[in-house]
Formats: sequence, C-alpha cells, structure tokens
Amino acid sequence: MVTFLVKTVFTTIEFFAMVLLVLSSFRIYFRYALHKVFFIAIILSLISFYVRDYLGQFNLAYLSILASEIVLIMLFFRLPIIFSFFMCIIANIATATFEGLVAAIGIQMNLTSEQLIQTNLVHSVVWQLIVTALQVLLIIFLQRYKIGFHFTINDSMKKYNFWLSGILILSVCAIQVQTMIFKESKFHIAIPVSLAVVFLTGIVLAYKHNQKLWKERRERLSKR
Repeated sequence: MVTFLVKTVFTTIEFFAMVLLVLSSFRIYFRYALHKVFFIAIILSLISFYVRDYLGQFNLAYLSILASEIVLIMLFFRLPIIFSFFMCIIANIATATFEGLVAAIGIQMNLTSEQLIQTNLVHSVVWQLIVTALQVLLIIFLQRYKIGFHFTINDSMKKYNFWLSGILILSVCAIQVQTMIFKESKFHIAIPVSLAVVFLTGIVLAYKHNQKLWKERRERLSKR
C-alpha cells in the first residue's frame, strides 16, 4: 500500500509536469486550468501503475498512457484530436529523451541500473524527480521566452474528432485484452474494458455538450 501511494504521488507529479510541457510547447494558457491538468495527471498515473507495475506490461503502458493523454487533453482543452496527437507526441518525445538521458548518465556512473529503476522504489522516485526537474526547467524556458508552436482553431470540435477518439480507445483496449486474455484472470480483463467504457461515455457526453453549445451559439447569431 505504501509503495502504491509513493509511486502514485511521484508519478502524478511527473505527469503533471509533462502535461504542462504539452501545453507550454503549443503556448496554451493553463494558469486557470491547473485543476484539469491535475486530474489528467492522476488518471495517467493510475493507468501507468496498473499496466506497468501491477501487470508488468512495460511496452503496453506507454501506448495506454499516450492514447489516454491524447483523448483527455482533447476533451478538457477542447482541441481537435490531430492537434492533441501532435502536442502529446512532441512532449512525450521530450520527456522520453530526459528519461533516457538521466537513466544513461546514472547507469554510466554506476549509480543505478535499468532493473533498479524498474524495481527499486528509491531509485525510481529519484529518477522521476530528476526528470520532472528537467521538465520544469524546460517549461520555465518556454514560458519566459514565449517559445512554442502556435495554431489557430475554431471553438468547436468536429464530429470526426470524437469518432477517432473512440476508435483510439477501443484499439488500445483491444490490444490490452489480447495480451492479457491467455494469462490473466477475467477480473484483469474487465478493467481495461471498463476503462474503455468510461472513456467512450466521456467522449459521447463531451460531443453532446459540444453540440448543445453550438446550437445555442447559432441561435444567438440568428437573433442578431
């Protein structure tokens, strides 16, 4: 239980910084959206712990986290999925570079090893804190010098964004179930299925809310 709490806390901190890096890279103002960033970070942290630490599916964890991050940022920040995809890819590449660099330096100096980072709580936490510190430094640099990509989008999200989000979630769920079906209990198979249902429900509700906002906007414009 202690290990779960410690890993969840520090993984949430790392994901919090990573989501801020996603937004900073594309110059999206997030000062009044930190609660959204925190919620996204917690969800990603729980998915990471379950897939990576509990199931031991290290390769599958990255795909699950990336897909969830793309959909959550699309929904919470009302962005087209293609923009959310590119934003997450760029920020994840930067984070992966930091993770690889820190791990390589630590291994080269005989301070840690790949196995210790994966299995030892102290090594894992220190590794995450160093990576998070590098992310924060990059965020400060981007914010201070106003560096980053910039795009102009409509306030609405087209229907295809929700269809693609649903397909992405179902695809990741199918891959998880396929890798677990022969060696895991039905309980573990039910978890990714349940998560997929929750995500799909969120996507449908967001689409309906988006349609309602556009209907109200068209009615206001027609009355002018």
